[in-house]
Amino acid sequence: HAEWLGSTHGDKGVGCVNCHQLEDENNEHPTVAYTIDKSGEVCGACHLNEHNDWELSAHANGENPIACVDCHYPHTQEQRIGNGNNNICENCHEDELMDSHDSTHFAAGMSCLDCHKNTEKNTGHTFDVASDTCVLCHGQDAHTANAMLEAGIDISPATLEQRLGVEAGEAMEEERETAVSPTPTSQGIVGLPAWMAIFPILGLVVSGAWVVLGKDPGHRHEDKQR
Repeated sequence: HAEWLGSTHGDKGVGCVNCHQLEDENNEHPTVAYTIDKSGEVCGACHLNEHNDWELSAHANGENPIACVDCHYPHTQEQRIGNGNNNICENCHEDELMDSHDSTHFAAGMSCLDCHKNTEKNTGHTFDVASDTCVLCHGQDAHTANAMLEAGIDISPATLEQRLGVEAGEAMEEERETAVSPTPTSQGIVGLPAWMAIFPILGLVVSGAWVVLGKDPGHRHEDKQR
């Protein structure tokens, strides 16, 4: 009773019998318990617009319809779901809620109702996300991607072939950097050891010395013939 007394229903004079029905309506002093009608029609008698939106939702048309009291506390009329508390939604939408944990919306501390009930075009009880909901937070930034395209900036994701090409190029570069240096024997002339390449050079040096000293074997041979 205390919860109801401080609620909107209490302020507006909505009494108990407006929501709780007597099993024997002809008895003004019943000896039996009140029944509780949890159907949306009871709330819809006053909350017509909310009820009409709810009737369009999957909540109302599912195999097990989700009624008003499943999301609202009946005596305070407050929502059972709030910031940081998505347990009511998780009872049915566990997979969707788990997927949302990887989103920027979840990282920003948003709840399910921030998108699924925050709309200007209706009461939010269809739980569809409308464009005006996105604009409330994103504003003019919602079309930043279009502006980038109009400016000629390529924001398309890399194709599989492009990714493979980059990976292949990186692998080849790494292979070149880590390749073992060739052994000295592979640097010679026609596969000969590298140290044997000094013999022709040494021969040229010796021949040059003979010429400089005037001891060219060729000239001495000519002198002997004379």
